[in-house]
Amino acid sequence: MLEQTVSGGVTINDCIWRFGQESQPFGGVGAYHGEWGFRAFSKEKPVFLQAPVNGIGLLHPPYGKTFERMVRLLRAIT
Repeated sequence: MLEQTVSGGVTINDCIWRFGQESQPFGGVGAYHGEWGFRAFSKEKPVFLQAPVNGIGLLHPPYGKTFERMVRLLRAIT
């Protein structure tokens, strides 16, 4: 019978326990409970926050002694 129905979830031999299950989606045919609801109604937007102190300056000229030391170190370990 379960294969012939369209539903978001099914409770067998009970009527209330399904609503208290936070680990399962709830909301009819759509999953709008907990993480499922958050994902359904959210638009994912990656955000990159560059740290105030970073090594990106080492990649752009003029190269200094710190860059030269890093290159020597990387060459030594590869």
